[in-house]
Amino acid sequence: MPTSGTNRIDGAPPARGASRLFLALVALLVFALPLTAQPESPVPKQESPLAKAGGLLIEGKPQALAEAANALKSTPLGAAENLLTALCLFHAAQFDDAARYLRRAMAANPDVLASEPALSQRMPQADITARLNELAPKVVDDPELCFLAGAMVMLTGDKARALPLLVRAEELAGTDSHAGSLAARLAATPFSDRNRERATNALRAGGFDDAARCFAFAALDSPTVAEHYAGSALALALAGDMPVATRMLELAMARARYERLLPWLRDLRVSPLAAFKATAAARKPALASASLADLRVAAAAGLAGGLYQTCRDAILAALLRDKLDVFTHELIRFLDNQQLYRDPPGLAPPESDQPALPDAPARPDEPVPAVDALEEARKLIRRLEFTEALKVLEPLVAREPKNPKPLLLVFVAYVGRVEPQPASDALESWFAMVPDADRTRLNQLRELFDRAEHFSQWRRILLTLREADPNAALPRLLNAFVELSAGGYAAARQETQVALIGAPDNEMLRQMARILAKDEFQRDASPPTVTDRPTAKTLLGQADALFRRGEYESARTELLKAQDTNPKEPRLSEALLRVYVALGDYQRAARQAESLLAEQNIAERNATDFSFSLEAGYDNRDAFNQHLAALQKAAAERTSAADEYLLLGVIQFSRGQWKEATAALTEWKGLARDRKLNPALLKLLEAAGKKG
Repeated sequence: MPTSGTNRIDGAPPARGASRLFLALVALLVFALPLTAQPESPVPKQESPLAKAGGLLIEGKPQALAEAANALKSTPLGAAENLLTALCLFHAAQFDDAARYLRRAMAANPDVLASEPALSQRMPQADITARLNELAPKVVDDPELCFLAGAMVMLTGDKARALPLLVRAEELAGTDSHAGSLAARLAATPFSDRNRERATNALRAGGFDDAARCFAFAALDSPTVAEHYAGSALALALAGDMPVATRMLELAMARARYERLLPWLRDLRVSPLAAFKATAAARKPALASASLADLRVAAAAGLAGGLYQTCRDAILAALLRDKLDVFTHELIRFLDNQQLYRDPPGLAPPESDQPALPDAPARPDEPVPAVDALEEARKLIRRLEFTEALKVLEPLVAREPKNPKPLLLVFVAYVGRVEPQPASDALESWFAMVPDADRTRLNQLRELFDRAEHFSQWRRILLTLREADPNAALPRLLNAFVELSAGGYAAARQETQVALIGAPDNEMLRQMARILAKDEFQRDASPPTVTDRPTAKTLLGQADALFRRGEYESARTELLKAQDTNPKEPRLSEALLRVYVALGDYQRAARQAESLLAEQNIAERNATDFSFSLEAGYDNRDAFNQHLAALQKAAAERTSAADEYLLLGVIQFSRGQWKEATAALTEWKGLARDRKLNPALLKLLEAAGKKG
């Protein structure tokens, strides 16, 4: 390999089998580091251990590590303390420990390296070169040392050589959020943006094949950047390759930081006419059959082309497929926050592949009602998906900073991610906003988890943090509140007293001590047991019993819980259809009837294979007759009663009342002439006509 010229890395990250090539790259990388002058005089020593350690490290003295350890004892979770300890360990050639403390620093503050000065201002340049020479042979197959080498080289200012090391570290580890975040930051620098700029220009100019190729090269250069995959997905969708486009968007979602990705999509400014071609899944005739993946691509294309109403239509259809889809939730929040509602005026391209539709009435310039973010976050926490829960909660906290409800969930999610400092910030904010009655409510944390073992698993994180540093106040503060919530007042009192030694001015600890000094908290409570979350089948059985007793609202509540637990539970659509008919909610009942037909695949099978009995859920025959009569009356009285006649046709067909089924489904077909007719219902109509 030549030693002259510019050592530059282009193309894909090194493959696992290229160890020799990668080792040579690292050696070149290290020996090519420029030498800079050592500072003429050390920074004057300060009184604090942190400042003393920094001054000794600048001088290259080994005593710096002892002073850094003293600084770490006083603030074990501090980002600056852990980072300085990592640098001292690197200087002492203790590379494994240096990588560990560097990760602790990034866990406390992910942006800690962004404000860090050049490494030559921390230690002598000669020592830096010597340590990197020692480290170079060890990084080829060791993800931790590869991560450390990438971070240290980045601090020397050589970003072009740091990026391959960080990408290699992520490749070796399988997934590495710390290496990935640093690589993403480096990939945003001008040296790696050439392909993205060319791709963006091609996308705006209509050169979709060129755009897809350039975005692919950009992804190879910087494989952790979500925008490269999202741009590739758009280019492929505009070129007509939807299967690959949906896969590329999935890759983008796996790497996305939505606060950066969504503004980037909005600012692409793709031609609206071009973008319209990629949004076929969002147009009304195709909504019923479009997949969730296609709807995501349609929504992204709508945002990039300024088709904001089309984007919203795709989002709402996607939420019907998956109520917890994070991408669509983030997208609709972004549209609401930016007040983006309408498609461009006058956009009416031909749709030769779609049936003609009547003009839709203009929609008011109002935001779509937001999904209940708190309830969605609770569901994610019950599934132990703490990162996804934070994505839902953080925008809510930003919009409603004085609302305490999301803060307690934020605390739980950060503990689940083993991030104690932000967990403490959220808990202390919540504690300051609520009265004592809320602070001391029994089992409020246990209730957030489906099962006792899930709660124990989450709680074990706090115990591990406390045992790792028994003198630190922060883990004891968090554990004190958990003990208080569980009714363990003696343990909570002990944790509070120990934590107050290290943080005597902490307001939450002082309030905890005041509460626990009251008479009612001198003996541990025996809180009521929180049972594990029942299965969908159990909830379905409870709903059936409630329905037979005529408690229809309660039955619906149990069925919706069952739907959240397992939406594919057998007989769920049948039970929901029955309860919606009993409640007179015929629109939802009609949708459940269509779901039932789809589950039984009647469009592809014989109509006589359809199996459903509305009467089977009733013990009281009179109640069944009353509900059927109410449905018939509603159908007769309404001028547009397509849903009512659909229900009547399905119910009468299932009862073998062929003439009544034929009449009802004929009425439905006439009223629904502007809609895409369900082929399963048409098959029922044909079969009923033959039998009648």
